[in-house]
Amino acid sequence: MKNIDYTMYYVTDEDLLSSNHTLETSVQDAILGGCTMIQLREKHSSTLDFYNKAIKIKAICDKYNIPLIINDRIDVALAINADGVHLGQDDMPLDIARKIMGDGKIIGISTATLDEALIAQQGGADYVGVGAMYSTNTKTDANLTTINELTKIKNNLKIPVVAIGGINLDTIPALKPAQIDGVAIVSAISMQEDTVSATRKLKNTFLKQYQTKGVIFDIDGTLLETMNIWDNVLLNLMNTLNISYTEDEIQKIWNMGFAELAQFSIKKFKLDMSVKEFWQLIKKLSVEEYKNSKIHLKKGAKKLLEYLKEKGVKLAIATALCKEQYEIVLTKTGIIDYFDIIASSVDLKMEKSDRQIFDYIAKNLQVPNKNLIFFEDDINSSTGAKLAGLKLCIVSNKKYNGNSKFDALIDYKIDDFENKLIYDEIIVEKN
Repeated sequence: MKNIDYTMYYVTDEDLLSSNHTLETSVQDAILGGCTMIQLREKHSSTLDFYNKAIKIKAICDKYNIPLIINDRIDVALAINADGVHLGQDDMPLDIARKIMGDGKIIGISTATLDEALIAQQGGADYVGVGAMYSTNTKTDANLTTINELTKIKNNLKIPVVAIGGINLDTIPALKPAQIDGVAIVSAISMQEDTVSATRKLKNTFLKQYQTKGVIFDIDGTLLETMNIWDNVLLNLMNTLNISYTEDEIQKIWNMGFAELAQFSIKKFKLDMSVKEFWQLIKKLSVEEYKNSKIHLKKGAKKLLEYLKEKGVKLAIATALCKEQYEIVLTKTGIIDYFDIIASSVDLKMEKSDRQIFDYIAKNLQVPNKNLIFFEDDINSSTGAKLAGLKLCIVSNKKYNGNSKFDALIDYKIDDFENKLIYDEIIVEKN
């Protein structure tokens, strides 16, 4: 099974676009609002027009690493090297489509019944779109699929199941019993002026069906008030190497990873050292600061950890610190034993901004990605969590200048862990 997130699947319809949007801006804003897959569906376009639109939409999807599916038109999908196609019951047979598209491409099939869904799965479909679930301008009540039928389909299939047809903020909650993998949405996104906000609300509404069963925390600036310690580390680094960063550079440094800082510094100051040696120096200086400094937990952090443990929620750490660093701070603050797994991007040789570390944590916790939430203070390093299908809560930190491109990925935002939002909406399952 291909590793695809079907949670929020935007199906385009240029005829329904809000007057303030083009097809391209609508797709980009939907992605920024949390869409995980795009289907280009243009029923009334000529082949050339469809092709030209597809080229533009593919460039946007590639920019954000979002799969692009072409509706019906295998020729257009192949021409632009799209990620796959979606076919209806009256379109090209699945087996022929697979021969043409190849095993590496995604093929989705529209279904309305369990029998159709089973046939699609047996034929090698990667997912099924089930519906129409609710009345739309093109579907009458006689064409509708019931929630009971949707639930049967989900319970009997091994491939992902996505509901389509009349899906909006009012209808999403009724889908909860089926525990489907995603929702395909047309007008509830395309007709909205504020597409980013509308998409985010739709996604959060859908994700509420997934009870939080695991929580992942970043360490510095999130669980712990340690940013002053890193101010000292940076000062000691400059003194040790006899270098000096400008104020603007220092601000940019807060948004860099260790490797990026090393490469930047070595090049700027023509340092006679390797990236590894630079990192070892940072580690040495930070370990000394951690050992010699008073370290405080973020407000409400201990209470939240105790609450989560009492509720049986799995706990994890995702950090750019190595084992020597994180063991000091977590032990000094008395919270190291709360966590079921601590994943260091340095030790695992993974980037925290990539999804692999979050897939790794989910696998080890034995918790589905959709049932996980990540608390982080740096939006720039949170993209991996969103690509992995996690919910994201940003803990405010004035040190970081968030990239506005990523701001729309934020599901929740808090100042500290005393915020009632955590207990009222983020952690507690809504009935």
